Amino acid sequence: MSDYRWNGFDPYSSFGLNFSPGLDNELMKAPRLKDNGLSINWAGDNGTERYFGARKFESRTLSIPCTISASSESSLMTKYQALVSFLVTTGEFNFDVVSRNKRYKLSYIEMPSFSKLTNFKGRSRMAISFTLTLADDHPTENFTIT
Repeated sequence: MSDYRWNGFDPYSSFGLNFSPGLDNELMKAPRLKDNGLSINWAGDNGTERYFGARKFESRTLSIPCTISASSESSLMTKYQALVSFLVTTGEFNFDVVSRNKRYKLSYIEMPSFSKLTNFKGRSRMAISFTLTLADDHPTENFTIT
């Protein structure tokens, strides 16, 4: 069982989904400040004059590196198809990091990289390595796991 939950279930148990190094880097990056349209970059002065009224932030786009491995082609494809079905039918879903009691509300955007591997890690296992691009439309809200 992993430290992560998607809508309350373990993505490893459900899909054989392993998150590659880099997951925490993506989840913990800060959001980008939206330009409120009230900044002036005067040609004759150094710097920029900015109005710091209500601060709003852009949605975060997260690139999550993942791998699914299995001992046979049919098992691999079953796990992969279940994952794809979840991603394309679920709108926003809860991505929980149990050890931090932290919940992210994310939605699927795309799978920009995909590679099918054989003899994964020198064994007679098959794997699919890919990146999930997910959107965090609540970049400044703190959700706890309930």
